[in-house]
Amino acid sequence: MSGFLVKNPTAALIKALLINGAVDISGQYIPSETGPTPNVNSGFGRVDLGNSVIIPGQHSATGGFEDVKSLDDGNEYSIKINVGEWSEGTPFRLKVTLVYSDPPGQRLQNDLNLIVTSGDGVYERHGNNKQVFTPGSSEGFDRCNNVEQVDWPGIPRGMAEITIRAYRITKSPQPFAYAWRVHNYRIEAEAKTALFIAHNLMSRYNVTQADLIAGADSESKAQYGRRSEVTVTNTKDLSKRVMNESFARRLAHAMCTF
Repeated sequence: MSGFLVKNPTAALIKALLINGAVDISGQYIPSETGPTPNVNSGFGRVDLGNSVIIPGQHSATGGFEDVKSLDDGNEYSIKINVGEWSEGTPFRLKVTLVYSDPPGQRLQNDLNLIVTSGDGVYERHGNNKQVFTPGSSEGFDRCNNVEQVDWPGIPRGMAEITIRAYRITKSPQPFAYAWRVHNYRIEAEAKTALFIAHNLMSRYNVTQADLIAGADSESKAQYGRRSEVTVTNTKDLSKRVMNESFARRLAHAMCTF
């Protein structure tokens, strides 16, 4: 991350990225005996660096992060993101994580609140609370923790606003960090399938990662998302693999980023 505009990331930012990218540890029973995430058994889940690392530019439409130097009592900091601008007709999930290093004390000294508003301002979610509230509601805020997360499966398409609000600051200013990512279920499922096939091709046919990426990129000529067929080839044991263009591009993306 130090090579992408953040030369000295704070502990809060690193923690926010790791927590925001974590995946559930479900346990051996269904429904899970660990309970919904976060919980006292597995916290926010298992670290997944592929989900946590966000590269500016490459993931600008689907994720972001920021170190903010200060927030004074009664003030707030907001950003707006476009959920679903890069795909049509698929369900989305927004994860946002707020982390800050609280001053020493027996209890929480500075209280920051994470708020996410969506659906043209109709729906509002608060950090560490899975309920949906009316915008402007004073209920459902976490007054105990310096880590807050909104995990919103099925968030409405369109503009969403992420707000960090200073509810109580006893020692100012209070720096903080946040990370967010929009997950597209269809694209992520395609990427996982692409990885599975790619790993099999590399192990069984002596195909290299460079072969797959170059083949998918060079043969993907039509507009993204069309169902035209392309051929992914290599120069050794594997002669031809035919797949639709969307899948070929997803394969190249998966091999580069996962």
